[in-house]
Amino acid sequence: MPRATYIPITGSVLRWAINESGLSDSEFASKVRTDPDEVQAWIDGESQPTKTKFNAIVSTLRRPSAAFFLPEPPQHLNLPPPLRRSVGARSRALDPRELREIRWARRLQHLVAHLRAEDETPAPRIPQFELSDSPSRAARILRNRLDLPPQRQIEWPNPGAAFTGWREAVEATGVIVLQLQLGSDAIRGFALWNDAAPLVAVNTTFIPQARAFTLFHEVGHLLLRQDAASDEHVGHSRRLATGLRAERWCERMAAATLLSASAVRSAVPTAMSAQEAYPGARTLAGRFKVSVRAAAIRLIELDLAPNELYGQVVSQSGRLDRRQTRGGGGGRTAAQTRIAQVGQSAARGIVQAVTANRLSERDARDVLRLGGQGFQDFASLAEAG
Repeated sequence: MPRATYIPITGSVLRWAINESGLSDSEFASKVRTDPDEVQAWIDGESQPTKTKFNAIVSTLRRPSAAFFLPEPPQHLNLPPPLRRSVGARSRALDPRELREIRWARRLQHLVAHLRAEDETPAPRIPQFELSDSPSRAARILRNRLDLPPQRQIEWPNPGAAFTGWREAVEATGVIVLQLQLGSDAIRGFALWNDAAPLVAVNTTFIPQARAFTLFHEVGHLLLRQDAASDEHVGHSRRLATGLRAERWCERMAAATLLSASAVRSAVPTAMSAQEAYPGARTLAGRFKVSVRAAAIRLIELDLAPNELYGQVVSQSGRLDRRQTRGGGGGRTAAQTRIAQVGQSAARGIVQAVTANRLSERDARDVLRLGGQGFQDFASLAEAG
């Protein structure tokens, strides 16, 4: 019987990779079909995994096999505390899938930032604000940068086109905008600050109107120069715990960006009664192709609807914000899916770097999680726009 081959991994790297995955030691042990004591022995350096177990480790933790031979954990990839828990109406530890997607987004961000530095691309001109600043003023400044008048919102043919328009406008400022399929119980989005390549991501489980609100909520975190993983929104109450002040600020900023004061007052010239508020918010949301939640926040902010309106909207949020049918890939290829996820701007930059021999195709494929043919298809789509 052939002797087992043992793989000399670095225990501290394994410890780091398990922690970053969001799995407990027992959950990890179960996935690699061993027991927690054996896992601890690998971490302590008292034993080494067999080749079969090592392959299971790599598959479970989704790390390059070479990472486990590093002398110490790669600290630059550690997620900071703000990205380990969700913030919002509920607070919880992020699950392995959420953590994995945030880590992937960070890798993509580092790549784009590196390419922009090589190109000497000017840093994105993202204004900076403090929590003491008015979110409405921040929204006015941001909206002027985006150059999207309210009439454009009315002219967009449907909410999907509206989200695309908002996304392209944000990408034009230099922000990377990802769309990720995270699941119905996952975070709505996250923000990762970087001077050269600021990034936001939205969860495609939600309808386009809700995604647009999340998009600007996460942009709000960028304006505050924050990393964040955002869960259910906190609402309109001004009495919030200190840790939720940023969430409240970002919600108000997002609603004000999507619905300018002049546009809202033109559509709703006088304050609505409690009976009129909910249908009025839905009408306003439909006219400007935004979420009912955004409309409610803005109407309350402008004293055009009673505070109770937000409670009505929250009670319906599960039905209003989430897709009514299960969304699949729609027959997309891997390349089409990745283009939709990363956006045309980031995709084109990566492909151009490969074409100019500033980035190897292998490294690009590794970051994009594509095979050889998949990358060729990706490149064709990126260049075609």
